[in-house]
Amino acid sequence: MEAKRVISLVLTIALVLGIWVAPVNVAADQDAIISMTIGSAKAYVNLVPKTLDQPPVIINGRTMVPFRFIGEALDAFVDYDPTNKTVSYVLEGNNITLKIGSTTATVNGVSKTLEAAPVILKTGRTVVPVRFISEAIGATVGWDAKTHTVSITFRKEVVVIGGILHDYNGGDLDGFDPQSNTNLLLFNACRQIYSNLVTVGYKDFTIMPDAAKSWDTSTDGKTITFHLRNDIYFSDGTKLIANDVKFTFERCFDPNGPAYTSGVLDYYLTPVKIVGGQAKADGKASAVSGIKVLDDYTISFTLEQPFAPFIQILAIPAFGILSEKAVTKMGDTYFAHPVGSGPFYVKEWQRGSHILYAANLKYFKGRPALDGVHVDIVEDENTQVLKFKKGELDVLYPPLAQYDELVKTYATNVYKTADMSYYRIDFNIKRKGPLQDIRVRQAIGYAINREQILAKILKGQGYLAKGIFPPGLPAYNATLPGFSYDLAKAKQLMIDAGYPNGFSLEMVMRSGRMEDEHLAFQEALKQIGITVNLKKLDSATYWQLLGAGETDIAYRNWYADFADPDNFMAPLYHTGTDSNMGWAKPEYDAIIEKAAKLTRMSDRIPLYQDLEKKLIYQDAVQFPLWNTITTVILNPKVRNYYLHPSGVVAYYPVYLAH
Repeated sequence: MEAKRVISLVLTIALVLGIWVAPVNVAADQDAIISMTIGSAKAYVNLVPKTLDQPPVIINGRTMVPFRFIGEALDAFVDYDPTNKTVSYVLEGNNITLKIGSTTATVNGVSKTLEAAPVILKTGRTVVPVRFISEAIGATVGWDAKTHTVSITFRKEVVVIGGILHDYNGGDLDGFDPQSNTNLLLFNACRQIYSNLVTVGYKDFTIMPDAAKSWDTSTDGKTITFHLRNDIYFSDGTKLIANDVKFTFERCFDPNGPAYTSGVLDYYLTPVKIVGGQAKADGKASAVSGIKVLDDYTISFTLEQPFAPFIQILAIPAFGILSEKAVTKMGDTYFAHPVGSGPFYVKEWQRGSHILYAANLKYFKGRPALDGVHVDIVEDENTQVLKFKKGELDVLYPPLAQYDELVKTYATNVYKTADMSYYRIDFNIKRKGPLQDIRVRQAIGYAINREQILAKILKGQGYLAKGIFPPGLPAYNATLPGFSYDLAKAKQLMIDAGYPNGFSLEMVMRSGRMEDEHLAFQEALKQIGITVNLKKLDSATYWQLLGAGETDIAYRNWYADFADPDNFMAPLYHTGTDSNMGWAKPEYDAIIEKAAKLTRMSDRIPLYQDLEKKLIYQDAVQFPLWNTITTVILNPKVRNYYLHPSGVVAYYPVYLAH
């Protein structure tokens, strides 16, 4: 079976200012008509009004259109490289790169001449010549001089049903229990085989219905009632009903269950404070009183207090809905042979070798385009590269050691996205010693040449962080002053703190993980007299020591599970978390809890931003390093393999072109 998509893009050139507030994405199965009109701040996508922050303009007689708007309207991968001042699209195998101020562009590696150079306007937005962009992607262009209308018609290629995508994991799973861990490998697997009450977009954190077709919130904000679809079946043929949802969430509070020790309960559900949840977690109740099944397709959650991020939390893969009957019948074997209701099911799992996902032909949103996905378990990076070069893999996340060569060789098939991540240096402030002096912590930060590490070791795959919240998060504060490399200042701070000759400290690391960065930190601190004793540990010991606060400093990261500031504040800075080596302030706990109760983001953001300044600039509990970028290289036939800021990839929209 084949389906054809046609996108007709109509742009009416306006020489007036406007405001663009939301990305415009063409759905995989939907035609799109996009228009902008002279004298109007409105744009229309399928007759739905949008607003623009940069209208098309005419410069020297040439029509220039906002680059990102057009790219996202066509569902292209859009990238801006501030270092090289280039903008690029990747769309259906075509890779188009333009350089700001240059009339030379490249299309699939071939140089082309533009009629006008891309320009960054005073608004900070990039505009590019519409005729070049449209012709580069194989579109037809029309111009109506009377109405000042330029039209672009772009026909999407045929979506092919069938075929197997060949992907890989850098390690194996322990099983398919979504509550057993919070790592990316498991979350990726769960996204394919389970349904959640709600889910997120393929490229962003937009909340969308999943097993729940709709939901209502009580006037006091404490009770949320979900209305489930009645056409969802598990892979064993049984229907998904509200009792399965109740079973899934009550299992999270089981003191003998996996969520109790994996972080799923502490990180995600404990802050929500579902009525009766703590009683079950403490072994004082057999059920969670705040979770009530109203009928087979209606379930309600009652909270002790309003909690703004609750709906977003439900989209985390950890809360994939389990089949109560199957888990009860199969016991622990369920998670080696999971019964889910997602777009794929696990057809085969050979530990240490591969996972084979097969398409769920009865998936309630329609069958996937792919027949299946074969995921090889390949730990060695050189082997990953070799298998990709031999055509045994369709996907490659280029290892840093070979990054430059691979990105150059496969330039037309490189895709990038900004992660919603936060990398930092953690300080053990509770341990007696030099780190209890804020001047020492500040000195360590100023002694690290972040720009150099980012450029040479991380191959430019990131941006310098100014604070805790990454770009794209509602509380991101672009006005923070940030930090710069200042060795003289670092040395003076050490003298002021009473350590002119330095001292020794311990830094733990996982063997084989980010070793080059750790060595760079060690060398940097040597310049201010600090001897860093690197201690390489296996993963289990590493996490144990960090949780117990038995090291001096650590290089750590955090990736957003959902796009809310609380997902950074509560897990990293609230009392009781093991993510800050024991540091906490009760007065900061109160701010975090207060912000989560507020329903309007505009009321919450000032609280988060003020707390961010206190944590980083006033208390220096951490030193922010960078926010990262993920790069993937794809086989030219792979389409709709979307990189997500969380790192979780959905195979459902992927298809293989002829």
